[in-house]
Amino acid sequence: MDNGKISGHQLMILTMLFTMGSSILVVPSGLAGTVQQDAWLPVVVGIVVTLALSWFYLYIGSLYPDRTLVEIIEKLFGRWVGAPITLLFIVVAFCVGSGSCLYYLGDFMTTQIMPETPIQYFHLLYILLLIQGTRLGLETLARSAEILFPFFLLLVIAFIIFVSPQIETDRLQPMLEAEFKPILQSTLSYVSFSGFPLIFMLMLTPACTDRGKRLQKKFLLGNLIGGLLILITTILCVLVLGVDATSRSMYPNYALARKINLFNFINRIEVIMAIIWFVSLFFKIVVYFYAGVLAMAQLLRIENYRVLTFPFGMMLYVLSLMVYPDSSFMRHWDSTIWVPLIATFGLVFPLLFVAVAIGKKFLTR
Repeated sequence: MDNGKISGHQLMILTMLFTMGSSILVVPSGLAGTVQQDAWLPVVVGIVVTLALSWFYLYIGSLYPDRTLVEIIEKLFGRWVGAPITLLFIVVAFCVGSGSCLYYLGDFMTTQIMPETPIQYFHLLYILLLIQGTRLGLETLARSAEILFPFFLLLVIAFIIFVSPQIETDRLQPMLEAEFKPILQSTLSYVSFSGFPLIFMLMLTPACTDRGKRLQKKFLLGNLIGGLLILITTILCVLVLGVDATSRSMYPNYALARKINLFNFINRIEVIMAIIWFVSLFFKIVVYFYAGVLAMAQLLRIENYRVLTFPFGMMLYVLSLMVYPDSSFMRHWDSTIWVPLIATFGLVFPLLFVAVAIGKKFLTR
């Protein structure tokens, strides 16, 4: 379907950006609201859990190394049983994945940067980029991520350095006061954004030229780097803004960037955080979109997946305006429905895949 190849280094960068995605801007708020000054703890636990999930997904991919997730499902369940399962994954990739992430983008732009511009225009511009990027293929997307990566990392380092003079370490005190249940809920919230969605990366891994332990190392490293960057920004939000301001803000990292003021000269440079987020969010949405389009093409036996990019892009435009009526509904959805929904596709179905694969091997002996 897509003959492009990507290196292990490129896969690592894509995994890192996909792990960060919307998480780097929205996760700290929910964590601070649930476990207060211990917001860093669920991220630490969540990083360990997502690394375990990443290894688990790679194990599923290793069962049939040259097959995408859709082809693995068809191999395990057959065409007629596998087709409904594939359709469910496609719906999640488009409606819940791409649609919700696009709403985050539009809501951020209309509430923080350009409030007088209708949200539809931001969605349309971003979707045109998604369509063009997907049409150019995975290899082009991976090379673009590789080119942007040094500048992205430089902006992250600059952001950390510029905001560090505002740190007040006593805001982390007292430590480890949160109870087990809130920590568990917060960990699940983190994993739902940065762990379970990694199942869709199995649509990309067959294109990687690295195999075996080298592929595993690059995938896990990308996940680890993305998690550590989320951890750093979460800690900075608590240290600089405090628990109350972090939990009340919809986009605390952007509010954090507004605090930058060096020598009364370097200030009002919150655009740094905006650029960081635009880059990571673009690659998260484009992976969802690419995975959904490629999955549909493989399901329908369409030889060239590119013919689906424009119609699916227009469908995504409509979905992005319908998936969340407003930001309050978005918060309710993320805190109550999103976690069990994505856990079904990121944990329940993968466990079923492994069980069926083991059963088939046992029966064929």
